[in-house]
Amino acid sequence: MQSASPAPDASAAAASAGASASEELLASQLDEQAALGDAEEPFDAQATLDDVQSRNPHCAVVALLPREGCEEPLTLTTSPPGLEVADGAIAQLSAAFFSGEDAGTIKVCGRELRVVERIEDGFHFLVALKAPDGGEGGAGGYAECTQRGVLLVLYDAGMDARIAQKLSTGLHEYLVEECSV
Repeated sequence: MQSASPAPDASAAAASAGASASEELLASQLDEQAALGDAEEPFDAQATLDDVQSRNPHCAVVALLPREGCEEPLTLTTSPPGLEVADGAIAQLSAAFFSGEDAGTIKVCGRELRVVERIEDGFHFLVALKAPDGGEGGAGGYAECTQRGVLLVLYDAGMDARIAQKLSTGLHEYLVEECSV
């Protein structure tokens, strides 16, 4: 005795209906997650800078400064917190990116720094800074513009400037790509 099996067309139609229902269910779940705000946490500049500064022995200070001329500039954030950055220093750092501009001595985060070099490193354009009396091995730093601010990484005398530069470019990439800063 032969058992009756469903017609091939009926099986295909049932499978197709099941797949279609599964796709609709998945789509509705994704829509629901989006509506519930399954979005990422907002960028916490202070926590990010504190984490970077505390874990890197070649970084004495890291700061995000508002970028001049930007519609939505960042809020001034420094690590360690509370370091002074005058409006004039922000203007000087903005000018430092242009070779025709003389930024002079920039007083920022309790330091006096001068532009010593502008460095083009792949997609990065950094301004190298040094303390006026800080020869080889002296204190200095690197500045690089983001979309909404200026990233500043400073190192003390005796710290490795090359590592501080790598930290600056790596942090810049993270801030721009992951945090839209």
